[in-house]
Amino acid sequence: MDYMELYMQDARYRRYIDTCMVYEKKTLVDMLNLKTMQLVGDYYKANPPREEPKVKHDDNNGIGIIECGGC
Repeated sequence: MDYMELYMQDARYRRYIDTCMVYEKKTLVDMLNLKTMQLVGDYYKANPPREEPKVKHDDNNGIGIIECGGC
């Protein structure tokens, strides 16, 4: 499975990449080409989801807030 396919299929990986794209100001393709993002993808492939993470919500604008884990 390539990283774009993982991005499309695994909501955890997608949230991580999307959050990092905002911080890094890079495109999706640029992010998926970074070795760190690939290592995170490998981790997600090896560790299927058990439960959805708790997401804090900003009541002022309705946006969920998660930490990107050190982009």
